[in-house]
Amino acid sequence: MADEKVIASAGENVAESAVVYDDAALAAEYQEKRRKQIEEDCKKPFDPEAVLEVRHLRKCFPLKKTVTGKVTQELIAVDDVSFKLHKGETLGIVGESGCGKTTMGRAILKLHQPTGGQIIFDGKDITNYKSKQMREIRKEMQIIFQDPYSSLPPRSTVGGILSEPVQVHKIVPKDQIKNYVLNLMDRCGLRDYYYERYPHEFSGGQRQRICIARALSVNPKLVICDEPVSALDVSIQAQIINLLKKLQNEMDLTYVFISHDLSVVKFISDKIGVMYLGAMMEFGTKDAIFSNPLHPYTQALFSAVPNPDPDAKMNRVVLKGDIPSPANPPKGCRFHTRCPYAKEICKHVTPEYKEYEPGHFAACHKLDEE
Repeated sequence: MADEKVIASAGENVAESAVVYDDAALAAEYQEKRRKQIEEDCKKPFDPEAVLEVRHLRKCFPLKKTVTGKVTQELIAVDDVSFKLHKGETLGIVGESGCGKTTMGRAILKLHQPTGGQIIFDGKDITNYKSKQMREIRKEMQIIFQDPYSSLPPRSTVGGILSEPVQVHKIVPKDQIKNYVLNLMDRCGLRDYYYERYPHEFSGGQRQRICIARALSVNPKLVICDEPVSALDVSIQAQIINLLKKLQNEMDLTYVFISHDLSVVKFISDKIGVMYLGAMMEFGTKDAIFSNPLHPYTQALFSAVPNPDPDAKMNRVVLKGDIPSPANPPKGCRFHTRCPYAKEICKHVTPEYKEYEPGHFAACHKLDEE
């Protein structure tokens, strides 16, 4: 019949012009497929060489509840993020403001309790650890906050700020704490006479050095760097980045480095993850991502980086529209509302996040056609 509708599922290969998509059926099919994949992946043995292994991490915040406490609307801040990080590596996380980078970092540290997925740190599944269980892990996982002005207690001296975690976690005997802190300050480029000073007496770069020293005072294995240089001048940014690299080599640290600045991420990272609206759009090694960006969103981010050569031609990809609300993400591919290559299938079918090159993952229907 001429009026007959063709209902397409994700696996059918039908001419796009002849397809009418059943969104409810596709959503149910996708959710069931994802549920089976999560169950299967969560049963896999942990990678003994990975310091951090994140499997299908999800974090939602309730927006509306019924009288009985049932959640009727939620904001999906992080949705189905997976990656591995080995000792001494740096993972750079990039994306626009509001894409869930910071929430992901805080969920890994259990500052936000994950809604779903697995977090394996140093061979232990810490996803459901309570506060008491996390206390011992805290000294091995630390964070450097974005704003050095608000992240330091104004009524404590530098010596007090750096001594407290050392004392609480019993890193060294009490009579050795001051010498330990002074040595740490020296490694972080802080003068010994800063010990008795207060945070308001320092510049932004000096305060960030204090924040770095505080994070490293307990000898962590993993440090989440939440945009540690975005609030600083460009010249100070270079000093802080070089300091982080030096300390990483000296202390064998593993970093998750969250940033908007692609040039900084390129300099410090070994692996790069590109996030959009809570989901990982592309993931791979630094060389793979920068030499061959697969996802249209990654290509658009790279095209926005200014070129110092005035004669060079810029193939700027201009994204139209605003980022959709994570409280009401688009159906199908999250990026289709702004993607210059979007087709009808992108509006209805969620693309599969899969490996297109060794160690290089992406989620895009356009790549399946090539």
